[in-house]
Amino acid sequence: MRKIRRKTVFAEIPLDYAALVGMFPPRPIHDLVDYANTLEVVMAMAGHELTRDQDNFLAILSEMILQYDRGV
Repeated sequence: MRKIRRKTVFAEIPLDYAALVGMFPPRPIHDLVDYANTLEVVMAMAGHELTRDQDNFLAILSEMILQYDRGV
């Protein structure tokens, strides 16, 4: 059984895209556990000054959440 991730702390979020994907590989959101895990990372990143790679990663995760919310 999959579990919800532990609290994500912005200071622990990698700066480059490859490391970001290693930390949290973007995958389609299929259920509430996927949703909660993706939202946890998004909320940890939101409101911070981001590198270009972090900003791109945040955009992808945010779009995945929007698609799930729309039922896509």
